[in-house]
Amino acid sequence: MAAKEEAEIYFSIAGRYYKNGDYEGAKNYFTKAIEGYSKAIKSGVNDKHIYKNRGFAYACTGDYTKATDDYIRAIDDYTKVIESDANDKSVYSDRGFAYLHIENYTNAIKDFTQAIKLGTNDRLTYCGRGLAYVCIDDFRKAIADFTKAIELGVNNKDIYILCGIAYMGIKDYSNAINNFKEVIKLNKNDNKKNQNTGDNDYVSNKIKLTDNIINLIDDILQSNESKVLPDDETLNLIELVCSCYDLMEEIKINPFELEEKIVHYTKASTLQYLLKKDHSAHLRLNNAVYMNDPEEGQILKKLLCQLDKNNELENLFKDEDVKNYTYLACFSLHNERNELPMWVHYGDGGKGVGLVFNNSFFDKTDLYEVQYVDVKNPDIKKLNENVQEKITAILSLLQEDGIRNNTRKEFKDYVNIILNYVSYLFKDKAYEYENEVRILNYRDYDSQDIKTDGEGRDIPRLYIEYKQCITDKNCVEVIVGPKANYTEIAAYAKYVGIQKVSQSEIKYR
Repeated sequence: MAAKEEAEIYFSIAGRYYKNGDYEGAKNYFTKAIEGYSKAIKSGVNDKHIYKNRGFAYACTGDYTKATDDYIRAIDDYTKVIESDANDKSVYSDRGFAYLHIENYTNAIKDFTQAIKLGTNDRLTYCGRGLAYVCIDDFRKAIADFTKAIELGVNNKDIYILCGIAYMGIKDYSNAINNFKEVIKLNKNDNKKNQNTGDNDYVSNKIKLTDNIINLIDDILQSNESKVLPDDETLNLIELVCSCYDLMEEIKINPFELEEKIVHYTKASTLQYLLKKDHSAHLRLNNAVYMNDPEEGQILKKLLCQLDKNNELENLFKDEDVKNYTYLACFSLHNERNELPMWVHYGDGGKGVGLVFNNSFFDKTDLYEVQYVDVKNPDIKKLNENVQEKITAILSLLQEDGIRNNTRKEFKDYVNIILNYVSYLFKDKAYEYENEVRILNYRDYDSQDIKTDGEGRDIPRLYIEYKQCITDKNCVEVIVGPKANYTEIAAYAKYVGIQKVSQSEIKYR
């Protein structure tokens, strides 16, 4: 049997497995199809049908969770098809999805748009372009595409979640909630005809990449689907998420607009983990339970209780579960960077280092400005007016009967988890000298991203890694603490490529 004919058989079998949701079985036969098509091409067979099928097979063997060579190969094959037939609308859509997987959103949008111009009315093309728009924060265009996809018959949870995310992006929380209501309706329907098999795996994965708080919504919706949360409680919680998200948006800062230096103080012993010759190291975001301020995570709740004239909110915060899904990394903004308390508290008593990062190290959606409140006399009027408005909105929501009078443990746990996510942006005024900004992340205990560090500890600590590797291009300076060994630290810093090493001018015994 000729290689091409054999490949066609494998491709057909793989397609049946794929349609039935057996992706591992499909992957095995797609791999065999690729081998056959490659042999046919090598023997001189050259038609667009082979490249189109092999491209699709490569895409189906790719790893949904990361960019892989398989998607690059798929793009190359789809490009050959387009070179021979520029009017093949389906191949533009297929190449668009391959670009989407490797996070080349600009080219993905171009290909999806070209497929639509050529006359495709494929609902998944609109889904794909909408998702690409979400990933570049063009939420209004995303909403238009998701709306079109729904008009064309897409009726699954993923599309409504994404549409809800897009509405959150433009702060239209009413329509966001309406879309999450549709998810709840679909959760009630166990009929699998509402759940596409395979078509939306790319969506399920990308949701987790758009914004950390979306993981929280996803977790709440899954609890609704598994009957842990009834519908009314689910919607109340999602409304609370939206209100907290609104507050976080208000205190989010763009690192590219900062004039101050962004400094991370740490022990000298952590340099071996943070600065490596091959630039493979990642900054750690530690679980919030390890913060040194005993009031961490409680100040916003205290402020809300103080504002509650009926004194009923304390019941929500009593018996709080020890679960904490918040992970964070802390930085200080300083022009001079010679704050003695920072060395004392965070720089190992002056024996540590300060790592100075340039703005390119941070994504524009990552950094939040810590708000300082007098714990002994919390007063909302001392905060920015816009921040006051957002806190008041959260308070109004918590005071509604469906939330304040709910005594179910599962519900109260979620209220605290949601508030914890934003509560770690509020600190005691005594720490105002830190001029702190933070990266926040949300992970539940089932997340595979969570790592443990038990070195020198009785109980291992939980942490996750920041996505960006630390290199000599984004860590632009090492400041050596006033009591640290400058010579040894400078030698190591120069070894890993850091060009600028200075010592703090603080006089400290």
